[in-house]
Amino acid sequence: MFEDLKHTMKLNKLIKRREKVNDENWVKVGIAKKTNESRLTIEELEHNAWSEEKFTTEEVSILLTKHLTTKASRYSLPVPSRDEVDMWQQCSHASNQYVLTNAGITGVRSIVRNHEKSKRDTVLVYIAAFTGILGTATGLLSIIKQ
Repeated sequence: MFEDLKHTMKLNKLIKRREKVNDENWVKVGIAKKTNESRLTIEELEHNAWSEEKFTTEEVSILLTKHLTTKASRYSLPVPSRDEVDMWQQCSHASNQYVLTNAGITGVRSIVRNHEKSKRDTVLVYIAAFTGILGTATGLLSIIKQ
């Protein structure tokens, strides 16, 4: 539970940083266009903006992949093999780093959620049974006291 909260906080921090950097870069491009900078300078700024955006998007993907694969491993659930091309893609900025594709994220997330749901359902059955027994015992005690 706390790991999920930590993951969410890290993810939100990365997304905010990505948005901030992206906004700053595109403001620079806009300023360069307004001040009639050379075409080469504008293209370089645009390239830097796209490159930085791709890099931070990959950081988000890496964080999400690590979180999901760690959760799946903790529950001894299957994670797609790296041979499955539609489930994994190689990062362009981080060498030898693979991240789950959207299909891979959906698949692993689904497996983890189903496992967590089955665990939750089992616990809820015991809680319901305990509540029923407690209610019955309370009723019997009130009848006995009268």
